Amino acid sequence: MLPLLGETGRLRLVLGRVAVLVASLLAASAIVFWLVNALPGDVAQVMLGNSSDPASVAELRARLGLDRPLLVRYGDWLAGLATGDLGHSAFTGEAVGGLVARPLTVTFWLVALGTLGSLVVAVPAGLWAAHRRRHWDGFAVNALSQVGMAVPAFLAGIALVLLFAVNLRWLPANGYVSFGSDPAGWFRTMLLPVVSISVIQGAALTRYVRSAFVEVGTSDHIRTARSIGWGRLSALWRHGRREASLQVVTVLGLQVAAGFAGAIVVEQVFVLPGLGSMLMNAVASRDLMVVQSVVMVLVAIVLVVMALLDLSYVALDPRLRTRRDGRGGQ
Repeated sequence: MLPLLGETGRLRLVLGRVAVLVASLLAASAIVFWLVNALPGDVAQVMLGNSSDPASVAELRARLGLDRPLLVRYGDWLAGLATGDLGHSAFTGEAVGGLVARPLTVTFWLVALGTLGSLVVAVPAGLWAAHRRRHWDGFAVNALSQVGMAVPAFLAGIALVLLFAVNLRWLPANGYVSFGSDPAGWFRTMLLPVVSISVIQGAALTRYVRSAFVEVGTSDHIRTARSIGWGRLSALWRHGRREASLQVVTVLGLQVAAGFAGAIVVEQVFVLPGLGSMLMNAVASRDLMVVQSVVMVLVAIVLVVMALLDLSYVALDPRLRTRRDGRGGQ
């Protein structure tokens, strides 16, 4: 990802970013643990029912380890996270890592395909809107992107269900089929959720792609390309896409990070067995170990995405590589 990674400056940059990532994960784990355990209610009481006697509740709390000091419980959980052990569900006794594996796969593909779809929509639309910004079609693309930004993903999902599932009956309204058991069925069940994310993210990304290419279009190297016979559209794409990609990558990274949170709502609309559904069920049943572990997985994904985003700037902009290596101007 980073050219000449073996050089001292590049290695120092990567190690520094890894150190920041580890520190961020530690801080996030503490915040997640204390916030989850501050939620009202008692998992032992929920498991035994409101009519259970206090002695039985106290016995179950001791068996689950809930009577230990919070700091001790946090230390045990943190030590488990360091070794890949996310704990065990209070209700089923199953390892949370095993419970998370399949929902994480569903959410990952939903966000990954939704982000890919948004790029397919936004890059050509934003480039065209920048190229035709003084014409009606460029204005139309810009206006549509503004409307798309105002529509929540769940509302777009409901509209897609009404059109393609209820009225046209082309696709299922909800449910999920695994890829391994039925690839065609998996594609059909994932299509509407992916499109709902792609449309909304693509609308926002189109605005940033357009803005990036409009700004690049005023640079000297674009004017030089035009002066030697390049068309405006080809000059923007051939000579301006690297410079424009710096702004686009920033927004795209933020969208990927936010996509894992937004996917929770989309999963509820389309009844997908992703992390969102798992998290909602765990909150309803007060299964704190599942709640804090799922939230921590989501936080870790977001932090890793942001770390990769930071490193991608250096790969995309040679000026940053020069400055960070200490070989160029400050």
